[in-house]
Amino acid sequence: MPTRFLSAAAAFFLVFPALALHGQETVQLDFAWTPGAAVVTQSSTVSVTAAGQGNEVGSEMSYRLVVEEAAEGLHISFEDFSVDGRTMEEIMADPQAAGESGQNMASLAATQADFLVDRDGRFLRLADYEALRATLDEAIAPMRQQLDAQGMGGMMDEMLESLLTEEAVTLGAETNWNQTLGYWVGRTMTVGEPTAVTTTTVLPMLAGQALDVETDLVVVGRAACEAGGSEEACLELSARSEPDREELRNLMDIFMADILERSGGTGMEMAITGMIMESVTSLVVEAATLRPVRTETTVEISMVMDIMGMTQETQNRQVTVTRYDWGN
Repeated sequence: MPTRFLSAAAAFFLVFPALALHGQETVQLDFAWTPGAAVVTQSSTVSVTAAGQGNEVGSEMSYRLVVEEAAEGLHISFEDFSVDGRTMEEIMADPQAAGESGQNMASLAATQADFLVDRDGRFLRLADYEALRATLDEAIAPMRQQLDAQGMGGMMDEMLESLLTEEAVTLGAETNWNQTLGYWVGRTMTVGEPTAVTTTTVLPMLAGQALDVETDLVVVGRAACEAGGSEEACLELSARSEPDREELRNLMDIFMADILERSGGTGMEMAITGMIMESVTSLVVEAATLRPVRTETTVEISMVMDIMGMTQETQNRQVTVTRYDWGN
């Protein structure tokens, strides 16, 4: 056998185990946050296609994420919110902007809810629900007044109450935390190998209804924290989630029937015949601490409705990019 071939073969068998080991690298995802603060900026784009017509809107949000020591672990709070250059107080004083959907209220409650995590990064509880609720009630008072003046107060009050109960706000805050980091903490994972977990998400459009979701978690590999940075300093994580399609469709049918009954439209025949909701998140975190550096989440919802014998398809796609500046 020619010497050159022997050398090449030897090199292959020497290199191949190293490549295999690298591909099967195991990482320990230990939560190691310390007191500090990050300036968070978030851009979101929503595109909706219905009845052959498309529309796209975008928004920008910023806030401060503050981490403080607490007896049980860490206290995580959010402050100085700004959406498209307007403070949260200015937005909530505008009934039209604040009352566009129940989702706005659920998002507001969840993102402004301070909470506690233990030393391992697992969600414990809200920090002070009573204080949060008082703040929210004051903020949405102008919206309630306008809805009452329009004769819509009764139905909307019930929806708001369902979104702002302690249980609903707690579940919303816990879901937000878990989707950001909580599902990952404490795990030992192999790069490239998915781990399937059953998680829970909150659906604001269903008045805060919780839904079990199957999620695949994957450690993609080492990544640069920023352009030109060390390839070993961060990890890229990926999560893909999708609820059971039949369960989701059934919940939507119940929701639509309730809305029709409340609005007096009981004679209208309307049903959801198909629905798919999928969420994919790419997350870059510091390998040593799991502090997030940037995330990108794409949520796609496809729905087919039968309205008085006519079929209508709707597609909704939201892309949200979030960046964290920890000041270091």
